[in-house]
Amino acid sequence: MTLLTNSMNKARNHILFWLAYLVFCWITDSTLEGGLYLPDYIIYILIHPVFIFYSCVFVISKFSTKSIKDTLVSVGLLALAMAVFLGLKLFYRIYITQWLHVPPYGKPFNFYRTVTNASIWFLQYFLWALGYSYARRLVKKEADLRKSQEEKYKLEQRALLLEQDNLKKEQAKLQAEYAFLRSQINPHFLHNTLNFFYSKSLHCSRELADGILTLSEIMRYSLHVGEDNGYMVPLSKEIEHMQHVIKINQLRFNNRLNIDFAIQGDVDTVSIIPFVLITLVENAFKHGELTDPACPLTLRLSLDNTTGLFVFSTYNRKKTGPRELSHGIGMDNIRKRLQWSYGNDNTLKIKDEAEFYTTELTIHSITKYSTAFMAPAEDAHYL
Repeated sequence: MTLLTNSMNKARNHILFWLAYLVFCWITDSTLEGGLYLPDYIIYILIHPVFIFYSCVFVISKFSTKSIKDTLVSVGLLALAMAVFLGLKLFYRIYITQWLHVPPYGKPFNFYRTVTNASIWFLQYFLWALGYSYARRLVKKEADLRKSQEEKYKLEQRALLLEQDNLKKEQAKLQAEYAFLRSQINPHFLHNTLNFFYSKSLHCSRELADGILTLSEIMRYSLHVGEDNGYMVPLSKEIEHMQHVIKINQLRFNNRLNIDFAIQGDVDTVSIIPFVLITLVENAFKHGELTDPACPLTLRLSLDNTTGLFVFSTYNRKKTGPRELSHGIGMDNIRKRLQWSYGNDNTLKIKDEAEFYTTELTIHSITKYSTAFMAPAEDAHYL
């Protein structure tokens, strides 16, 4: 549409120029030579400047010096245009003027004088066409240069934005690595300390020693998880870690928590990114009412070993009264890590009702991610 509009504007400008030129020449020649026959003058103008100008513009636009053949073709076209112009000039002067009944003004017809004048006219308008073509090329060259500079500027801006985006990603990666490294510092110390407490408590309380040992296993898992398989862990180890966390919470509440945990499928054959399932479970411990036998915390884990479809869900009643402050950091974290590791092959649904809270994680093909890379875990336990 833009190209058509530009072409129409260009044609309009050319028509207006030649109309103005015709009026100017008519006024000038009428003043110098007296009355002129208008039909004869219009045809005269069309034959002289318009035909010569545009035929020469066409030849100049096709002119090329890439080879002798191209040069000869261009010169031949120019000679052909001049021959056609001379033919039209003679045909008009001999025949058309009689048919139009042009009054006999000026000098009588002379062949050699007509050819000489026609050659001068051709040279004059050829120079016009040459100047016009050169000016048009300069304008086009300037427009192309401006467009090239604009494209270069856009590319530089895109490169700058890409560099800034890469820098942000690199900073985020460094922060994640720092957070992961920071999370390893305390488990080292706590793991060794808990082992010491366990050995000292064996003679005091078997339940206390058992609780310390369980907590030590939790710390050890947090410290060494994913070291052997690109941050992926066997699903069975992640389940074992959840069971340890459940056991610790039972000890805290004197085994008064009501938890219904059911597992379906062979969990030893697949891997998963760590600390995703436990984050969902800890969220239920933090905000759920788990002391009502009629409404236990329900945990369901199912794995279809044929298709690789994995589903893990939690269902709990909410606590009544004042609730603990939650920033949602843990849930945002696992969403990002799931996206990094599984892309669109995972779905995390959260149903937050007035009394009940439900989460359901689905990984559509868990087996093919057994050795995939997982981004370092951030502090996933802060909900």
